[in-house]
Amino acid sequence: MLYTGGEILVRKDFLDIYDYAKKTGFLITLFTNATLVTPAVAEHLATWSPFSIEISLYGRTAATHDRVTGVAGSFARTMRGVRLLMDGGLPPILKTMVLKPNAHEIWDMKRFVEEELSLEFRFDAMINPRVDSSIAPLSVRLSPQDVVEFDLKDPNRVNEWVKFCTGILIMLNKEMNFMPVAAATMLLRSTPPES
Repeated sequence: MLYTGGEILVRKDFLDIYDYAKKTGFLITLFTNATLVTPAVAEHLATWSPFSIEISLYGRTAATHDRVTGVAGSFARTMRGVRLLMDGGLPPILKTMVLKPNAHEIWDMKRFVEEELSLEFRFDAMINPRVDSSIAPLSVRLSPQDVVEFDLKDPNRVNEWVKFCTGILIMLNKEMNFMPVAAATMLLRSTPPES
């Protein structure tokens, strides 16, 4: 079960809802910005550990993070929540959306999270219109070329794309005798052209 928001910890009864689901036997993932994690919340979650906790981090610096969130001090509160969870034995996954305002800090964020905090870091550049059809979020979306450049700089992401595309080619080959999988896989694994 995934709890997401807005911010899940805004609900005063969140821990009661969480406990009920946990006692019922659900594997639970929490998406949070961690700004409302207190010592009491961290201790409670450590007692009833979720399957995973994923925290949004929008910059390596407070200036960038706070500019993206629009909330002064949010970086400090997020990092406090991260540390409280880590101190309680709950290593969260930190993740971000790659946006025009934070793209310059992505690799510093990755190094910080993986090397200094020893946590898993993920990033994604897929930005969509809002559910009310507003296209306002698209104003901070990277160009497709910039997204590909980010993916090609990370060997793990390249490997994941190769696996994903190979799986599609295998399915197409089975379904429609589309093309020899070995030839397509060789194409995918070839070195990308220099820009």
